[in-house]
Amino acid sequence: MADKSISHSVPNEVLVLILKYLDAVSLTRTRSTCRVYRDIITSSCNDIWKSLHDEKWPNGKRTHSRLRNENTTWSRIGWMVNSTAENSSDEGSSTDVATEVNWHREFMKRARLDASVFRRIMSLDINRSTENTIWFSLMQDGEDIIDKIKSILFEHRQTPNPELCRTCEMVLNGIARCTAYQEWRYLNEMGREANIEDGAIAIAKFYQNHEKIMSSNNLHDIDRYTTEMLGNMAKIIQTRLEERLGIENVDKPNPWSTKNERKTSSSYPLMEVIEEMKLFFETGYYNDISINPFRGNESDYYNHNNSLIDCVLQTSTGIPITLAVIYTAVVRRACGIELDIIGLPGHIVVGLPHEPGAPDSQRVFVDTFHHGRILSFEEAQNIVTRYNIMFREEMVRPISHQQVWQRMVRNLVQCHSMRALTDEGGANNGNEAVNRDW
Repeated sequence: MADKSISHSVPNEVLVLILKYLDAVSLTRTRSTCRVYRDIITSSCNDIWKSLHDEKWPNGKRTHSRLRNENTTWSRIGWMVNSTAENSSDEGSSTDVATEVNWHREFMKRARLDASVFRRIMSLDINRSTENTIWFSLMQDGEDIIDKIKSILFEHRQTPNPELCRTCEMVLNGIARCTAYQEWRYLNEMGREANIEDGAIAIAKFYQNHEKIMSSNNLHDIDRYTTEMLGNMAKIIQTRLEERLGIENVDKPNPWSTKNERKTSSSYPLMEVIEEMKLFFETGYYNDISINPFRGNESDYYNHNNSLIDCVLQTSTGIPITLAVIYTAVVRRACGIELDIIGLPGHIVVGLPHEPGAPDSQRVFVDTFHHGRILSFEEAQNIVTRYNIMFREEMVRPISHQQVWQRMVRNLVQCHSMRALTDEGGANNGNEAVNRDW
């Protein structure tokens, strides 16, 4: 009788303040004591359940959405496997998916999901390549079960159970690749609305393996690292332009933003921005700053790391297309102008925008593979003719984001093919320029 009087006499707001000090187990037990607590804990404690959810599962599909409207799109086209009516939205709806989540239900669903992981892994036949429903279910749950798999793997590495560890490692590798492929498909739908570096990040994430996943917080460390590096470079360019030109209080983009910040005109004179970009691409351009400039990796051209944006940012060496993606991303973050990527046969260069209606012969280009050298139209022609190809003016017109990303994938396929030939003792030693499509 006393319990009943307390639950009816104390305002719900006060009860919620008290309940927030309970853990998930205590909340669940309290919920089962009476109808009043059941209703309050189920319907009035959404923020409490969200806090408990995020504390227990810091990683997952809900907590990491690098791309705009990613969760909405995944739900619409069928990638959000565990979506329910309260966390999905119709195509074209502007409603924020996260605001509709019932976090008590989400918490219980994730708890049941965790409880099923070990059983499914123990039942998994990793040698079965077709109609492997357990494998497909693990891939579909994806990021939502990575933390649980990591804990299983960590626990059983201390015990002599190599088969279980090997299975966990294979599942982690599979989830990483499925997640990267999902991003890839999403970006190809977005096209020009996505940033050019987004596709390069998705490609790099395809190369994450279980060792990287075990040593990192989640599958998205590459995103954060790439965004931070590109943002830092753009901020340096902005600061140097302000100091050198005395331009202040301009409408400049946020260098670390992952959203499109394109403008029709630059905050700074574009050629001054290009001049400052030599800091990152021309050796010894500024001796007073300790920066390792980007350069083409001519000595190990067919190393696949040259095509992975995170590796190129770490080593400052790459092939033309990856260096061009980095160059255009930094310029866009620094001044809001997106430069063009020009797919010359055998060589990628960056194209500077020119006046609308002006002939292509007036275009100026940047060769990021050769220290950011400025190229004239005639010099771009010479690059093409070196490959014994008849030059046509359409060769200096921009290629789309999808074409850039597809070309990067083709380059990776060719890199692995060249390495296979080298490992087998083939005639090509990996340094000869055979059918380069970079």
